[in-house]
Amino acid sequence: MPLKSLLALSALLLLASPASARNFIYLRCETKTQLRSIDAETAQVIRDFEEIESPNEDNVQKEIYKIDLKNSQYTHHLEGNLRSDVQGKIGANIKNGKLMHFSEGGRGYLETKIQYDPPGEILINGSYVGFTMGGMYIGEFITKGSCKDIDASEFENSLSQ
Repeated sequence: MPLKSLLALSALLLLASPASARNFIYLRCETKTQLRSIDAETAQVIRDFEEIESPNEDNVQKEIYKIDLKNSQYTHHLEGNLRSDVQGKIGANIKNGKLMHFSEGGRGYLETKIQYDPPGEILINGSYVGFTMGGMYIGEFITKGSCKDIDASEFENSLSQ
């Protein structure tokens, strides 16, 4: 192999993103959520994009993500909340260092965007129809935050907390 070709190949390998060399990305994201609730019958605003309280003193939720780059899927859970542990793999559009997911159902929709290469912003928007003893309501929420890389062992350890 000519020396110029070898040098060019070496440079490309050095410049390649660490994410492109891995099959999985693990992230810990700190987020805050605002919620809006509207009475479906009267259209009266019950709650107008108020921040949801978190059990942490800094009012931040910690979410853990495992992104499978090869299969364009992700799993996630709230750190320290066994009830929401990884439910299953969710198909996503993964490219150019971003994960994008949109799902729609009979009771609402969910849109997720996560910058993972380099780790950065997370944005989740959604709406849903809910029911209480008082009747039906429409909810909208916005979750914003930032993410940082963690390793596989941190992800696995978070599952047992």
